[in-house]
Amino acid sequence: MYHDTTATLQLVQNAYICKPEAIQKLSEIQALHASSSDDAEVVLIQPKHAFRQPDGRIRVLNKETESGAESLLCADLYRCFPSGGSSWTHIPIPPSFVPKRIGYEEDEEGEDGRFVFESEEGRIVKATQRQMGMAFRELDILMTGATEEEIEQAFYAMEQTVVPPPPVKRTAADNPPIPWNGGTLVFESEYQWFGGETHLEDRAVTLNLESAERERALELVPALQKLTEELASLDLAARRYAAEQLLEVKNDSWLDENEEELTEDDFAGRMTLESLTLDEDEEMTLWYEDGDLFWGHSICVRRSADGEWMSAEMMG
Repeated sequence: MYHDTTATLQLVQNAYICKPEAIQKLSEIQALHASSSDDAEVVLIQPKHAFRQPDGRIRVLNKETESGAESLLCADLYRCFPSGGSSWTHIPIPPSFVPKRIGYEEDEEGEDGRFVFESEEGRIVKATQRQMGMAFRELDILMTGATEEEIEQAFYAMEQTVVPPPPVKRTAADNPPIPWNGGTLVFESEYQWFGGETHLEDRAVTLNLESAERERALELVPALQKLTEELASLDLAARRYAAEQLLEVKNDSWLDENEEELTEDDFAGRMTLESLTLDEDEEMTLWYEDGDLFWGHSICVRRSADGEWMSAEMMG
């Protein structure tokens, strides 16, 4: 049985807030899985739909394996936060490691506990979810894929991966609101950035100024102002760029049954801008609702500080 990640994340969220029915259902999942003692973290192992490209790289989609297609085992990583937020991602498991068991070890010093992967041959790999994410951060499993060797190296390196300490968290008291021509940017302590809003035609677009330091945020306001003034043309250019980069992937792997191949104009026309983020290096990221191009995944388009489009990716 395939476990849909959206439904499973909801189940994990309900278990985390101690809903008895959710806790029971989580414990009864018919797949290798393990939870932290407070159900804040869950790892679940299941096969996903995979493509092996001519160069040997393997791409993995977040969906059930179709009949006759290749599959690859993945560990789905679910995490809930005290603030009320949650996250989900997955990492591939190398074909050389056939999981027999997965467990969870508490950390005696109060740090993140480790998940324990044990193979049929008795090999054991232990890692926190943060180590797992760091070990695989350079591999784009969804879009460009990775070789079996790259997957194996990242997986076995997880337990030695050093996770940097989290930065000092600022509060709204540290960072008073910033007035600007577009309104007011308010510090959001959960995300450690300043947030606001603008409009494109009749739609609201969320703005994120990705800095936890008010002094640096103030320096970035003029650049943010310029981007909002050019938002209509930026949006059009970003959607065209995304269509150029992702149309082949859409037509090769993400067409619904009886759906005809799309043109670049079709693709760009289905994207809807949701938010704009400007980081401390003045790199811009535009996030789009995908119009069901990729079954609800977001599309992320990045542009460098000097105005060059850098990447367009399907995310989430």
